[in-house]
Amino acid sequence: MGKYSDGKDGETGGSYPLVAVCIDKDKNSQNALKYATETLAHKGQTIVLVHVNTKGTSGKHPYRLPAV
Repeated sequence: MGKYSDGKDGETGGSYPLVAVCIDKDKNSQNALKYATETLAHKGQTIVLVHVNTKGTSGKHPYRLPAV
């Protein structure tokens, strides 16, 4: 992988500048955040929470985006 602006290598096993965690109303989101803070994130790193908000729909394709 390439280098970050601070000159550090972005190789596997190295430290990345931020950790992103996707969350929603599910209990597993709490577990994912806990895992990220305890295992992946280190002092000085940024944790970005990506909140996923899904709306229930009726029909055959609940995850299909509406036509524009």
